[in-house]
Amino acid sequence: MEEISQNYQFSCELYDSLTDKQKERISVEMLYNTICHFHSIGEQEIVDFLMELPEEEFRSLKKSFRTIRRSIREMQEEITGSDFFDDRFKSRDIEDILFYQVSNDLPIG
Repeated sequence: MEEISQNYQFSCELYDSLTDKQKERISVEMLYNTICHFHSIGEQEIVDFLMELPEEEFRSLKKSFRTIRRSIREMQEEITGSDFFDDRFKSRDIEDILFYQVSNDLPIG
């Protein structure tokens, strides 16, 4: 799971290397979420995929990622406010780990 938490830094570095045209379409957040979701695809393939994705599908994917993130943040707020869970569930990285698991239809654990 350490790899997941390192993806954000990697996404920022990759984003910095994009052309202006690519940056107009792809935000760091979208790039990061796509890397988490399509974890087995190479970086250039992810950028190409996002650039070639029809606008309607791009917006739909972006909306799906946003919805998953929002749900996870709500779950995390509940976890953070609870004494039931230990400190590892209160980590800032938990959102990324949960996003990875939910967006890839993996069991949460």
